[in-house]
Amino acid sequence: MNVSVDRDFVRVGDKSYAINKINSVEVRSEKKKGSTAYLALWAVAAAALLMGIQAGAAAAAVGVCIALFCGIAGYGSFGRRIPTMSYTLYLVTSSSEAAAVTTTNRGEIDRVRSEIEGAIAARA
Repeated sequence: MNVSVDRDFVRVGDKSYAINKINSVEVRSEKKKGSTAYLALWAVAAAALLMGIQAGAAAAAVGVCIALFCGIAGYGSFGRRIPTMSYTLYLVTSSSEAAAVTTTNRGEIDRVRSEIEGAIAARA
């Protein structure tokens, strides 16, 4: 994360925010669900099962095998989906708020917040 804080500015990438214009700093968190790949696998399993049921005996066996494989793989994918937390640091001014930094690292976002709050307190 490319963030620098000095006495006058917070610089995030190519954007700069004036310290004396910032009224408050806020961190919001959002829990993002894990992968939804299991839905595609279950859809393939359902389609294979339906095609196998409509086809003859040999095709039905192949369809059921494909459906079984995709269903089990989908169940495994469903069990392994890991939610992630996303943290966004907002800089609030009298006229608006700006999402300055977004990361999944809570320690990093806390460090940046402390630096900004320190710079604001030093100007007061």
